[in-house]
Amino acid sequence: MALVNCTIDKRSVLLAKGSAVGGSSTVTLEIKPVAGHVVAASDFTNNTTIASPIQSITLSDSGTAYDVNNEVNVVVALQSGFTPTVDQTLVIDIDGEATRVDLIPITVNGEFTGNSLTDVTSTASGVRVDDNSLSGDYNLIENPFETHVFATITVAPTLSTRFFETEPIIQVTNSSYTGVDLNDQYIFTYVDTFNSDGFHTQRVYTCSIIMPQVARSGDNISITATSAVIPVSTNLIRGYQMNKTDAPKVALNRSLAILGDEGVRFKVRIERGTLSGSTFTPDSADRYYIWTTSGADVANQYAESKQGSNTFTIGSSGISRVPIFLPAETTDGISYQFNIVPQGTTTVENTALGYLADGVTDDAGNLVDILQFYIGRLKDVKWEVDAVSSDSTITQTVVYKDYLGNTMSSPPGGLSNSEKGTTTAKYGFEISIDSNKDFYMNDESGTDVLSLDLDSGGVHTALQDSLLLGGSSPSVTGTNIVDPFELEEGDVNVTVGNTATQTVVDFTQATILGASTEANELGVSNGRAIGYTTSGLAASAASGISAPGTVGANTDEIVIDLTLQEREALTNSSFVRLSDQEFKILGRRGYFVISYYSANILRRGITNLKTIPVAKTAVVLVGRSRKFLPLDFGGSGPSISSQTLLVFPNKGYISNSTGTTPSSAIDRKKMLITGKNFYVQNYGNLDAKYTFNIDNFSQVVAAGGNAPAVTASLAHAVPRFYIKQYLNSIGTLVYFTGTINYPNVTSGDLTYEVQNLIITASHGLPVSYNASALTTSSITGTIDAYSSSEFNNATVTCTSTGSKTMANAASNQRTLTLGNSTSKLTFKVNNGSYTTLTASHTLRVNITIQLTGNLAPPSGPPPTQGGGGEQLEYEEFL
Repeated sequence: MALVNCTIDKRSVLLAKGSAVGGSSTVTLEIKPVAGHVVAASDFTNNTTIASPIQSITLSDSGTAYDVNNEVNVVVALQSGFTPTVDQTLVIDIDGEATRVDLIPITVNGEFTGNSLTDVTSTASGVRVDDNSLSGDYNLIENPFETHVFATITVAPTLSTRFFETEPIIQVTNSSYTGVDLNDQYIFTYVDTFNSDGFHTQRVYTCSIIMPQVARSGDNISITATSAVIPVSTNLIRGYQMNKTDAPKVALNRSLAILGDEGVRFKVRIERGTLSGSTFTPDSADRYYIWTTSGADVANQYAESKQGSNTFTIGSSGISRVPIFLPAETTDGISYQFNIVPQGTTTVENTALGYLADGVTDDAGNLVDILQFYIGRLKDVKWEVDAVSSDSTITQTVVYKDYLGNTMSSPPGGLSNSEKGTTTAKYGFEISIDSNKDFYMNDESGTDVLSLDLDSGGVHTALQDSLLLGGSSPSVTGTNIVDPFELEEGDVNVTVGNTATQTVVDFTQATILGASTEANELGVSNGRAIGYTTSGLAASAASGISAPGTVGANTDEIVIDLTLQEREALTNSSFVRLSDQEFKILGRRGYFVISYYSANILRRGITNLKTIPVAKTAVVLVGRSRKFLPLDFGGSGPSISSQTLLVFPNKGYISNSTGTTPSSAIDRKKMLITGKNFYVQNYGNLDAKYTFNIDNFSQVVAAGGNAPAVTASLAHAVPRFYIKQYLNSIGTLVYFTGTINYPNVTSGDLTYEVQNLIITASHGLPVSYNASALTTSSITGTIDAYSSSEFNNATVTCTSTGSKTMANAASNQRTLTLGNSTSKLTFKVNNGSYTTLTASHTLRVNITIQLTGNLAPPSGPPPTQGGGGEQLEYEEFL
């Protein structure tokens, strides 16, 4: 082993030739650690052969073990009387290793005490004691985070005639760590022993500990165990096994298993009826199951008179299986009462599941104890939605819609386990929410929005959940969707306010200010604005224009309607056509002031996000196009031609400034969640509820308060790892099962640390691969398309390959594992390569690992000879 991460010096001693060495002549060598390490004498071993002239070699600490200033003194004592005659070199063989400063061994000690044993013994063996000077029954001196076995504890009843009726319990306590669960740091595996009759007679614990980061004393390991007398041979029915879930209406087979002692005899009696709470009402006609026939329907499978099965006997296996055929039912709400009736001397164990004392009379008319249970048939189930919030003031009203959009009187429902699967099984809903606080929502860029479309009803990939619902795990959404309830989720929109309140302001109306107004050809008095002759005059007048859709004291204003396309054009300062019945220019051009509401704009991303319309004021240059005539005199008379005037992009907009949203336009104390096209394919066994957590996609403030500040957040999707054997290979995606430490910041370098990325032969790992050839330059990264746009130009750098461990290198089971707990595969999204994060964002990194720098060998047909003796080459493009 030699010396690792440390050095030992050399020493010379000058002795008089021919003179005998005295009794106390020694030479001291020092073992010194390299940077970042410490040493202790206990970690080093002397392997030097003790022979003349060496008397002894002693290792000791110069100070405190593992202290940064400690060195290990190696004292070499020379034999008394040794007489040197020539120069002599003595080789001192010391093996050992310095310890990293972050892996300094610590001490844990404890006792086996505090047992609670009733007719049980507990014996510890193989107890590890690393330092006899310490108190306690056991102590270990090891590195943090390492796992070590330190004892074996055998727990057994005091007598061979006893057994464990309940399992022994082992636990760890420490009076100085009352708030710490020390059981997480101890590992107790065990091997149980059972006698020939299956009784539990012994448990042997193997005790291991995961070493903590700091030294600890006073751990107490205790055993709680009680033994009972092994019962003598009995003749008991001890239980049953059967699928008791509600059965569908179709005919089906089920199996009943009765458990008990060998030789137990019993009959099965099944009664048909209805069950309300705990009250069973037998059917008056089709009551008792007929065991001697397999009828195709209820009438042929049940009888009014008492029926019972043949007598069944449990064999040495301790179990007897009884097949049950249940014919198809046409009646809702049917249940079956199963009675397991003992025969002869057989009795029922009074602790067995379903035990009922004096349950029924047997064939002889005697009341006997039985096992009794029920199986139900189909019942009505429903699908509901609701919303929850940390705001206790919210109230909600839910309305359900059918596939035609008609309001339903009750939630969608059907028989449990019934299949729908038709277009009529599509449903919608509206959840109207009221609060005494204001609701606010933001898109992924932090913009305040009135409306959010949630993909797949808000339950989709973890990446989208974090974006749409504002948390890495929207735990409330989708609660209680029970298997086998099958629901194809539809579209959900969340809107702040509601229809009634949002139409207080007509966003389609705009106000036009010109130099003056006049009547138009349509006969509207003051229906047309006449433009200013210069931009300066229009710009000076702009500050006095009224709010969109209103006319104030200024008599030179008119109100017009704008289409959505016209509003979008104005909002984006782009090309727009205007009507000469509303605008008039003198000559080739004129200038106007337009007060309008911006249009709802679709944004890029996973959702369709609608911005809140805001008041804007634009000073525009309006020109005339020769392609359009103002009037058409054909037919019976003049007809008005619209859209004859144009506003061009860029030079057509003198200014286009943003105002504020009218407070009367939005009632923020209201929210509407609308769902459409929720497709119920199959109803489950229980009612299902689809719950929206309002807190996941909105915030509340006091009514009339300021909008909440947007806090930057970053949700990480699991990186994708691709393996390429050759330069021209197609990357193979690895199914990652390891551990990732994600960045916990939203600025600077975003660093990922990966453990246990396993590459196999199926990924292209070559036979006997030289892992040392894999460097950080072999590992590259890109940003996945699912990431937020702020990362469009981001760069990814691998800073460490981490540990590289090959296993079974020459076999088909070969693996290369990158990264472990102490040496992780590390890569980062580089600081400065992405846009500053100001709201909720998502990030997924794609990592490509290039195993070799070679090109893949050709896999097509072999080369052939062409005319003239030229070599015709075949090339396969990958």
